[in-house]
Amino acid sequence: FKEKTNKKYDLEITEYITKNNRVNYDNHGNYYDWVEIHNKLDTDQVLDNVFISDDIDDLKKFKLPKITIKANEYLLLYFSKEKVNYDDGIYIPFGLSNNDKYVIISNGDKIIDKVEIVLLPEGISYGKVNGEFKYFTSPTPGKSNDTAAFDKVGDISGSS
Repeated sequence: FKEKTNKKYDLEITEYITKNNRVNYDNHGNYYDWVEIHNKLDTDQVLDNVFISDDIDDLKKFKLPKITIKANEYLLLYFSKEKVNYDDGIYIPFGLSNNDKYVIISNGDKIIDKVEIVLLPEGISYGKVNGEFKYFTSPTPGKSNDTAAFDKVGDISGSS
């Protein structure tokens, strides 16, 4: 499999959590796993025909709704594991787990960004700070990753 990258969008996956039991509940009181996408540009980006997947062989697993991410802002995607009919957020009808290898955003054909999923304890996120992925004991969903970051948490070491 030869990866093709998409330069139309300047987006990056900047943080995710796979065992959310205490961080950032949605407007309905549910603690879903989430992925944060950052618009790196100084201009708004309209996401049209953008997909998210946890399967490198199925880049079109879920099509995101057409949405605008404002300049230098973050978009939070909730992984609900099933179809959720809330209209106050973007809910992805599959879950992330430590068994998944990647979280991928693409245009369905070309990868925009891909991040390796690492083993995470409950309530700990994995996010990008200064170009490297680190563990966060105080996750920052929808915001810049500016809390204390660690190379490892307990017996778990990071890789990216």
